[in-house]
Amino acid sequence: MAGLYLSFLGTNPYVECCYEIEGSVSPPVRFVQEQTVLHCCEQWTEADRIVIFATSLAKKKNWVDNGHNDGQPGLASRLEKLDLKARTKMVEIPDGHNEAQLWEIFSIVLAEIEQCDEVVFDITHAFRSIPMLAIVILNYAKVVRKVRLRGIYYGAFEALGPPKAVKENYPEPAGRVAPVLDLSSLDRLLDWSFAVDKLLKAGDATAVRALARSSVYNLLRDSKGRNEAAVAIRHLGDTLEQFTRTMATCRCREIAPVVDKLKSALSDCGRADIINPLKPLIDDIGKEVDPFKADLVRDGIHASRWCARHHLIQQGITILNETLVTWCLINAGEVERITDIKLRGIASQALDIVKRGRPENDWIGDAKDNKELTRRLVRVIKDVPGIEKVSSVLRELRNDINHGGMGANSFLANHFSEKLNITLNMVDNLLMN
Repeated sequence: MAGLYLSFLGTNPYVECCYEIEGSVSPPVRFVQEQTVLHCCEQWTEADRIVIFATSLAKKKNWVDNGHNDGQPGLASRLEKLDLKARTKMVEIPDGHNEAQLWEIFSIVLAEIEQCDEVVFDITHAFRSIPMLAIVILNYAKVVRKVRLRGIYYGAFEALGPPKAVKENYPEPAGRVAPVLDLSSLDRLLDWSFAVDKLLKAGDATAVRALARSSVYNLLRDSKGRNEAAVAIRHLGDTLEQFTRTMATCRCREIAPVVDKLKSALSDCGRADIINPLKPLIDDIGKEVDPFKADLVRDGIHASRWCARHHLIQQGITILNETLVTWCLINAGEVERITDIKLRGIASQALDIVKRGRPENDWIGDAKDNKELTRRLVRVIKDVPGIEKVSSVLRELRNDINHGGMGANSFLANHFSEKLNITLNMVDNLLMN
């Protein structure tokens, strides 16, 4: 992985000042890049790159020497004097006055980013919409180039006042100290937004867990694991992945325990001093798990609906079908034996017996060998007319999916989602009211 420093150069006659970054104050410099390059790239090697983007006018005014007819060296000369090992180059870009030019800038900047680069962005002198474009490019590059962000820097010269007033208020350049802000936290918030969106739409917490762990690593290391907010966020990430994995693998018995853990993790985050913009995202996750109440049947139905919303159609069908079997056994007085495979098979048979109206002399297999239990199950099922039809639909859907649609009368792909939602509504009406 190579280091890549990216920055934009403007056309203004920049005023000398000192830039402070992470407690380190530069000597008076005209260009903020002199400080951010030195801070980020001093230990870089020939394999790393420094790329400055400039319009033709910015190149004339500030890249080359004497651009403002003031005898001052340009940024090219100033960077050369730093004597760094990293390769430096200037790349010309259009002015960005229209959409076509913005897309051209996008392509030019992206072309400089290589696979797995570790990127530093200095957006201090970026023109108009360029800072926003830079963030878009960076996040696009994270996906297509697998890059990692090291920092987004902004030299806040305006903290000293208007340029003309700065010279009057601070006659000596050494007295002008402007902060350099690291805006990486805003990029991380964007990452959180994408990760939570992926969780809420696709039921995938992989990105949330990875982000939670990476974002709190330093805090946990420095606090020796005592930072309350960091511990809470890491625990939330781990528990969310456990929750979504439970759904993806249809672990019906694990739903209630993992939801309990998840609610506890969300509560810990609510009490911890986490950044404010993260709280609404956590609230959204809370709404996702609020319907779960540690009731095996109701939680199974909620889990199936959760799967349907997150396009885990096969899982939703399986969970709902198994939940109906569980409901049969619980209502037949077999709470202690709901995990017995033989009894679950008999319950499935009983659902089919009611659906087909089979008399006792036509019962076969375990249903025939366990007639007293089968009778109890049949009575329970008949007490809720329609539940046997739902079970029949679910079995048909599950068989079709599990056989890969290779049967002669297989359904089309969009049929499963529609049927799952219909059966969920039927189960709601039959069991939840």
